[in-house]
Amino acid sequence: MHRERTVIVRLEDVVVEFDGARVLDGVHLEVERGEIVAVAGPSCAGKTTLLRVLAGIVKPTSGTREVTDSIGFVVDEAEEPLPDAPDLLLCMDHVTFTTSDEFERYARASGAAVVFETRGPTAGADRVLYLNDGKLGADGRLFS
Repeated sequence: MHRERTVIVRLEDVVVEFDGARVLDGVHLEVERGEIVAVAGPSCAGKTTLLRVLAGIVKPTSGTREVTDSIGFVVDEAEEPLPDAPDLLLCMDHVTFTTSDEFERYARASGAAVVFETRGPTAGADRVLYLNDGKLGADGRLFS
């Protein structure tokens, strides 16, 4: 059975600089409806900045951002209610996605594209992207 591919968010050659320091460097990213993506990496790798670009909170210095109008945020799953049926759910500030069965069930049932940041476990993710020095890679390989 062929599943229709619906891209919810797309970043093309995104660069973000703060005070002359490059935080994201030529990031390309597509996330499809229903996909759960973990963005992993060490502290100060650019994970939060990437999610802020996806959210529209941070404007790229260069490159393009295309994203659905319906964005939900989870900052701290213990305190914030889950948003109503967004197309894109951004889990910021290291939400403990992998330890919450309830949250994963919600994410799967909603059909939303989910992007969460982590410095640790990535269980529950369909795909893991690694950020290091502002470059995005997959499966442990950094893109240059």
